[in-house]
Amino acid sequence: MRRTLEQAFSALVQLFCERYTSDETIENWALGFNYNDRISNIWNAKIVEDENKAEDENIAGENNNNTSDLKPLVIKNDVWNQDILPESSVEFGFSGTGDFKGFPSKYHILGEKCLADPEDYYVEYTLSSDWGSGFNSSIMISNVSDKDIEDWSLEFDFKRDITNIWNGTIPSCEDGHYLIKNSDYNSIIYANHNIQFGFSGCNGSADIVPTDYKLYYYDLSREKADNKEEKNSESNASHDENNSNPVENEKEETNTENTNSEENNQEEEKHTDDASHEGNINETQEEKHSDDAKPIDNGQTSDSDKEEQNNPVEEIDKTKD
Repeated sequence: MRRTLEQAFSALVQLFCERYTSDETIENWALGFNYNDRISNIWNAKIVEDENKAEDENIAGENNNNTSDLKPLVIKNDVWNQDILPESSVEFGFSGTGDFKGFPSKYHILGEKCLADPEDYYVEYTLSSDWGSGFNSSIMISNVSDKDIEDWSLEFDFKRDITNIWNGTIPSCEDGHYLIKNSDYNSIIYANHNIQFGFSGCNGSADIVPTDYKLYYYDLSREKADNKEEKNSESNASHDENNSNPVENEKEETNTENTNSEENNQEEEKHTDDASHEGNINETQEEKHSDDAKPIDNGQTSDSDKEEQNNPVEEIDKTKD
């Protein structure tokens, strides 16, 4: 933080390459972090993504000091300062409106080197001249996709010695396998455009051409592997913390088992009560059917009828006589 004025502020951010090995460079750097202030101006970098700015303009300028409202912000290099050399740094600054609400959090270097799809580009080699002891050539890379190819590098096999190059650099060459990288001013191959670099060399014959092209670029939508490992470590630490007290976990499991046992006992008792109740109902219904089968004496039955009901066999014998 540089200074704070009434309803305005400015800040500087430095990125260091100290923790990387001495021979490793942060290429085409982009920085992601959470932030809830609104940036009105930026220098030595550019804003790629700002969810604070994308929010409803009705809430712009409100003094919201709730740090839980931190939104993702992605800041990218300004091309000329795209690489951070080992044990060096880059610096960018920005200013904003409103009261300063707090420092950014959760910084992450973004971008991963990726192999380009062969259908998204093509490479053309041209031999300009060859005089036996030397030659001049050029290679053109055409981007035929609808997306920019950023921070490009090209690998190929070439059985001739390149001694000089322009519009590019040669980070490595081993046994005829070349790695050519962009210069600071042509690091982006824009969609449906091309770039060209040239070189001169010696040895070999004119019929020798480069083979096995592989084009690489930096995808800023991907997070660097070391950031992912850091997040995985945090997740594992949280998991270990949850499992750090086996006694408490055993108590919880025991309580759960006891609760399930009590529920099962209550369920069995309920089934027993239901069965007993059903048995009582059946007994009552049987008694009712037995009563219905008995003859009903409503006071109108004659003495002879009663006698016939009491002595049915005797009545049958009289009929036979």
